[in-house]
Amino acid sequence: MPAATYDAIIIGAGHNGIAFGAYLAKSGWEVAIFETRGEEGGPPPALPARRRMGSV
Repeated sequence: MPAATYDAIIIGAGHNGIAFGAYLAKSGWEVAIFETRGEEGGPPPALPARRRMGSV
């Protein structure tokens, strides 16, 4: 089986990663998008309260 080749690899399938991948694909690029979570799209998961800006 031949190895897959891509013009761009995008890490993160949030709304920005998917939009950027769509623009590249529409321009004729071969694009792969990878996501570690079980779902794509949407904002990143919320940070725990102790890590939010302004928290002590």
